[in-house]
Amino acid sequence: MCVFGSIGTRAEPLTHYELLNADPEHPLTIEQVIVRSDWQSHEGVASLGFIGHPVWIRYPMPIDHEGKIFNINNPWLERFDVYLVKDGAVQQHYLTGRREPTSAGPIAATTFAFPLNEPVEAIYIYDRGLAAVRYPVDLQSPAVFLRMSDGLNLLHGLYYGIAFIMVLYNIALFIGIRDRAYLFYSLYAASLMIFLSGADGVGPLYVWPETPIINSLVLSIGWAGVMVFLCAFAISFLELDRESPTLTKALNVLQISAVVTAVITIIKPHAVPFTIQSVVSGC
Repeated sequence: MCVFGSIGTRAEPLTHYELLNADPEHPLTIEQVIVRSDWQSHEGVASLGFIGHPVWIRYPMPIDHEGKIFNINNPWLERFDVYLVKDGAVQQHYLTGRREPTSAGPIAATTFAFPLNEPVEAIYIYDRGLAAVRYPVDLQSPAVFLRMSDGLNLLHGLYYGIAFIMVLYNIALFIGIRDRAYLFYSLYAASLMIFLSGADGVGPLYVWPETPIINSLVLSIGWAGVMVFLCAFAISFLELDRESPTLTKALNVLQISAVVTAVITIIKPHAVPFTIQSVVSGC
């Protein structure tokens, strides 16, 4: 996840960007966008939240960008276009995001990374507004990017290895002493692994690289499983059905709400259900 993205690197954050709101009823071509003069200049990270409509983002390139990697450290982006533009013409175009196969991107990574092998004037991004619009971007040398990727892989391997051992350990406890709390905890930990594998980009990169539809399923099902089994563990471990029937009913409502929002995200996976899901889960 984004926590892992801050491993000791020497990335060069790009904090200057320009915005151009797009009309979904009258979409513009990249050629039309390039010559527009009504761009709005901004500083910082391009973080617009759940806007629900398309938007264009332009990043002017610094002089020393050639040979570096344009890195977007946000694996949650649903679907977006990246245009490398020089002298008013598109040099390279990529359509990528969580809803596209991993092979749609030029570099296999848990982030979205694009090599700048030739000099360009600016990078244009067309985001369809299917999820939260947030682009923490930076430039990295290939060596720095490789070091960052190795660090991410190490942390991911440590986490999933420990989590898998915890799942097996608690299953063994359940089999040995027949306490349902250990079963619920195992299912909670497994659900969290499933959810995070989609959220941090590990699943799309290593497990289902050419089946992007699985991304939405693991996020929806995984997070619902986290809430359902975490509540079930609390009820069982603390014996809440006997000690606090009112709190038990509240947790049951939370479980039902988590399942309902998961079903909504599977049927119609766009930004609004994920917002509801975040509220229901107390994030």
